[in-house]
Amino acid sequence: MRTIWIRLTLFYLLLTAATGVLMRMLAFVPLPQLDYGHLLHAHSHTALLGWGYMALFLLVTRLFLNDTERSKPQLKLLFWATQLAIAGMFVSFTLQGYAFFSIAFSTIHILLSYWFGILVWRRMKQSKPDKSGGVSVLYMKGSLACMAVSSLGPWMLAVLSANDLKGSALYDAAIYFYLHFQYNGWFTLGLIAILLRLLEQQRIDYSVKLARWQFALYAASMAPSFLLSILWLDLHPLWHAAAAAGAILQGAAVAILLVIIWRARSPFPALFQGWGGIFTVLACLALLLKATMEIGTVVPGLSELIYTSRDVVIGYLHLTLLGFVSFLCLAFFLQQGWLRGQGKGERLGYMCFVTGFIVNELVLFLNGLLGWTNGGRVSYENELLLIASGAMAGGILLVMITIRRRVDA
Repeated sequence: MRTIWIRLTLFYLLLTAATGVLMRMLAFVPLPQLDYGHLLHAHSHTALLGWGYMALFLLVTRLFLNDTERSKPQLKLLFWATQLAIAGMFVSFTLQGYAFFSIAFSTIHILLSYWFGILVWRRMKQSKPDKSGGVSVLYMKGSLACMAVSSLGPWMLAVLSANDLKGSALYDAAIYFYLHFQYNGWFTLGLIAILLRLLEQQRIDYSVKLARWQFALYAASMAPSFLLSILWLDLHPLWHAAAAAGAILQGAAVAILLVIIWRARSPFPALFQGWGGIFTVLACLALLLKATMEIGTVVPGLSELIYTSRDVVIGYLHLTLLGFVSFLCLAFFLQQGWLRGQGKGERLGYMCFVTGFIVNELVLFLNGLLGWTNGGRVSYENELLLIASGAMAGGILLVMITIRRRVDA
């Protein structure tokens, strides 16, 4: 994999963390020239469509395309066109929020993701699951399908905006639709596909039967579990029942996945060494916690408490993108040799990143809990959140600096 591609992808994680630090600093240092809402949009889009998307782009390209396909000019063109779209989104969202240029660059990114999906899907036609394995192809197809389905959310936003429905319940539902199929579909299924692909390439046995059952359950949960995101609407009790069924199916699928990983765990210390193994364990714990929280949202009255707590919602989004997606992507980067975990600088960087994440989640979820019990707020919350954001940004920066020195040496 080209070094510049890896560096750029990690830079988006650094940029995401840096904008997080900047937003936390606004609680102490007013900067009238910066609009918090605009910066928030730039932060979230860079996290999702910069770091998250590009991390999967690299991993899928590495593991599901052959050398000939990776060297084709169209893949290089696709990569650099995507970088322009990401840079355009960050700058335009920072300066103007949702407006002509930010929407234009976001639309370009969606169209480029279609191009990438078609390119990989065509490759998948040549590889079908069989009794000896290859189930990773099934998961990859499901992941790409969810990526395409998620884009219906932004297209619907354009329709709603054109009909003066911006800010309506339907508008918010369209946003949640997009996030649901991105987080729970494209990212989750894609990362499982990558994990299984690694096991297949290393000839590590895993339960193919359980994996197919897991995929079937998870796929069946995708549509009804979306309802978990919109339980704050005045829905008919039947929709609440469907949401509960989706949460249970998804929880069962996650449990089966963890069983598959546990049964195939013997070669993992050799496959994911050092911090790669730590990140893998942390990602599994984050996924388990995420699934547990989603089941909890179907408890009568609890969903209202969750969706009315901004701290809990932000904590959940960070738990998913940082705790599950980012940790597992970093584990894969280490496994591929794109990152190194042996030097003191790298180890310190990873420790700072993980510590910052844990502090951030503890403060956010404790604030949510205290809010529900009328217990006030966490003492020095703004200071703690700023320190946590700084630790994550500093950790990624340290990792990038040490990598650069080693590569250039």
